[in-house]
Amino acid sequence: MTLYFDTKVQFLDSEAISTVSCWHPVEPLFAVASYSNERGGSVTIFDDTGIPLRDVSFPVHATSQATVLTWHPERKLLLTGWENGEIHAWFEGKRDFATVSGPHKSPIVLLEFSEKGGRVITADAMGVLTGWRFDGQSQFLTMFNHDLRDPLLHITFRRSVQSASSRELTNLARAAVAGDEAALDQLTSWRPRTAVRNLAHASVHDNYCFYACTQAGILYYINQTGTCTEIVRGDTIPIMQILWHPKQDSIVILMEDITIGHYEVDSNGQIGELDRVKLSGKVSGSKSAITWVAGCALAILTGDLSVRIWDIETNDNYVLSMELAAGTDRPPAGAAAQEAFTCVAYCADTQTLSAGTSQGQLYTWRRAAGAGYAETQWQLTNVTPVRGTIKSLVWGTTDANRPCMMVNCLSSVFVLKEQSLLSAHARHLWATQRKSNELLVRHASGREAVLRTDIAIIHLALSELHVVVTNGRTVAVYRIEQAGTMRAGEAEANALVVAPAENFPVDCVAVYLYEQSIVTLGTEHVKIYSLSGIILQELTFGGNEGR
Repeated sequence: MTLYFDTKVQFLDSEAISTVSCWHPVEPLFAVASYSNERGGSVTIFDDTGIPLRDVSFPVHATSQATVLTWHPERKLLLTGWENGEIHAWFEGKRDFATVSGPHKSPIVLLEFSEKGGRVITADAMGVLTGWRFDGQSQFLTMFNHDLRDPLLHITFRRSVQSASSRELTNLARAAVAGDEAALDQLTSWRPRTAVRNLAHASVHDNYCFYACTQAGILYYINQTGTCTEIVRGDTIPIMQILWHPKQDSIVILMEDITIGHYEVDSNGQIGELDRVKLSGKVSGSKSAITWVAGCALAILTGDLSVRIWDIETNDNYVLSMELAAGTDRPPAGAAAQEAFTCVAYCADTQTLSAGTSQGQLYTWRRAAGAGYAETQWQLTNVTPVRGTIKSLVWGTTDANRPCMMVNCLSSVFVLKEQSLLSAHARHLWATQRKSNELLVRHASGREAVLRTDIAIIHLALSELHVVVTNGRTVAVYRIEQAGTMRAGEAEANALVVAPAENFPVDCVAVYLYEQSIVTLGTEHVKIYSLSGIILQELTFGGNEGR
């Protein structure tokens, strides 16, 4: 059985209210902008456990707040846009945020990196759009500037889509590695030099072209030199989202009235309609109402408590089931007459789709490929209550390369990690996890104790005398006292006693007990400690040996 355990992010200012948040695409880091009456606006960077980074001086502005955050797609580089038009950047290893001088005088509303991070686009509330070149070190150079005189709602960079020959070569290589001799023969005889060179070149290409849509419904295409071309002048219905197709040169456009169009794109950015559907409902103000799932299908929010899937290749569409899988307990339902989904996000690694509601419920579906019809492949696995209206939801990765979710509510930010309930046993003792920070420890004689820890438990070890738990950053040691026997009327006096003994900081993904020693397993090392936290031995592994 698995559950989602939540960890509340602790701001440096306890009175702060979160505004916007952003998780790094490949690193276990996320940033949250907050605001409080005492300190004003601030931006804080956290690790995957919800702890602020050490040795970083986070920016604070008494009368302004951060309006948008974005991470570099590969580097540990954060850009922040502010209400007063300022742009600040944080680089890995630096203590302070650097100021990026720009032309903006009004609130920054959009801030986006290109696919590989070589170009940055900023836009403000007055419709001023600026393109920057990132030199790969610490400089942002202005490349072009456009005054569109209309607030922009969305920016989507063009993606580098792998060609058919490159996909064929990739599939042959995978089959050859898996042991297919016919694929290996075909791979070695099929233009190996040019094919490999072209594939390598495609893997590092960065596309600077992008689409920008405005409040008035106008769609612009800006090419790599900064030339701006008007593509579509709509009927004043704002374009809320643009998604680039993962397998071909085409885009999906979501209008505010939930009209969804699929368009092919030529080399100059001109579009041609392939398909269009009109759904009932409205997604006013939502920045995450559609997302790609399972290849070429779209998950769509329609302003109510339902998620619709539309496969743009087969044209199949259906609504996901809201019935939990058999054997799963649903949390108690409250008064939610006006409850509706507010955001949706998909994790391709686990094929998990999550959607948050206006009443603080987090719904999670998991897809089982090959399980009959497409509609029956999705199974609702969890409904997790969180505190407050869910504004945004994004998938990230932990330090152990496991997927997790960041949930941004009106008053709090939570990190949710899916985990199987833990258990461990010794000769006469066993321990079972009941909550993220709670264990039930039971003796063979029938005595038991409930251990509540100060940390979330991601791994545990048990012996006859000790129980050791960790949250990945701290190891806590508890002493088990088994004196006495259980007789009628003396159950309380002779109850099992689990008392705290020691705790010490160490980064690890697992802990083990061996006699009187604690073994901690990290991503690049193994450390052995005494029960009092004294390090006895350390084994370090190089990067070429893996994690």
